[in-house]
Amino acid sequence: MSGLAPKADVLSRMALELIPDEGFGVSRNVVSDNVYRSNYIPATKTLVAERWTAHDLRRTALTGMAGLGVAPIVLGHIANHRTTTKAGITLGVYVQYAWEKEKRAALELWADRLQGIVDGAGGQRASAG
Repeated sequence: MSGLAPKADVLSRMALELIPDEGFGVSRNVVSDNVYRSNYIPATKTLVAERWTAHDLRRTALTGMAGLGVAPIVLGHIANHRTTTKAGITLGVYVQYAWEKEKRAALELWADRLQGIVDGAGGQRASAG
């Protein structure tokens, strides 16, 4: 994990397999541009899908994890939304817990859901046996 930020320890196995050893660092505009280009067919000058952004991926992931039963406080920490993670005196001052175990479990759950979709298992990860 040489090029990854310290927070990479909460990423799913799937994410770690997809990220190059040197890490990555792209802005949302670069991601949006890459997504746009991957949906564009130069020969016909058409898009195969509407333009979408990195924020759409973020919303999809958080919504999907919520649907899988991930607690809102964990979703807030994954998204790094201070309105959730530091709301009020208790969470903002007294609770210094980083929620890393819960974030990792949620991201693994989401990775399993994605792998199930890719494997054609109706959104459920196909069993190994």
